[in-house]
Amino acid sequence: MEQLKKLNIHPHHWKLIKNYFNNRKIEANDADGVATKIPTRGCPQGSVLGPVFWDIAFQPCLEELNKTETECVVGYADDLAVVVKGNSRNELQTKGNIITIAVTSWCNNNKLQTSAEKTKYVLFKGKLDRARGPIIKINDKTIKKRRKF
Repeated sequence: MEQLKKLNIHPHHWKLIKNYFNNRKIEANDADGVATKIPTRGCPQGSVLGPVFWDIAFQPCLEELNKTETECVVGYADDLAVVVKGNSRNELQTKGNIITIAVTSWCNNNKLQTSAEKTKYVLFKGKLDRARGPIIKINDKTIKKRRKF
């Protein structure tokens, strides 16, 4: 909703979108009866508008990454791909860690989490693919290298 405010959308649209996020509840049946929870963040799972709202919310992070030494930054739904170029393991390691620090910092400031377990990197060409790869971390956890994209 904060990002939508910055977009200066028409008040009628603002009211409609705000209503979309209000008065929601999650119910689950179990042996003890019905458990109810009121969600305070996020979009309904499978929502048609979910990817659009994610793009709007995540746009500032993409803009921050464009200020770093990246070749390409792509956000799709709730995934992110960042391409950096380097001629040495050390250069890739430095640039990779700058990226992960920037993303993690932005996410922390916006009450989102990053996952080292779900994050991977790929080396596309050169001798580095056969040697020990760069050490890139998220929250002091090393992310793994994938052989193929």
